[in-house]
Amino acid sequence: MPYIEEAIEIAIRPVSVEVLEGTLKPAQISAQIERDKLIDISQKLINLIYEYPVKKLPDEIDKQLTKLPGGEQWFS
Repeated sequence: MPYIEEAIEIAIRPVSVEVLEGTLKPAQISAQIERDKLIDISQKLINLIYEYPVKKLPDEIDKQLTKLPGGEQWFS
């Protein structure tokens, strides 16, 4: 899981530009992240590559993403 934690830290700066049109600083984004929850979701998504064949993987990823808060809006 250290690689997921590192990826989160690396992603915070570019995310701060995207979220709310860049009105939040990286430290503000970092303080709001529920790291344990994010790591858990990330690990579950990574595990999908071991559970589904390549052809079915994109659909399963989409299905899992729709279960996240606001996820149903991503695919409507």
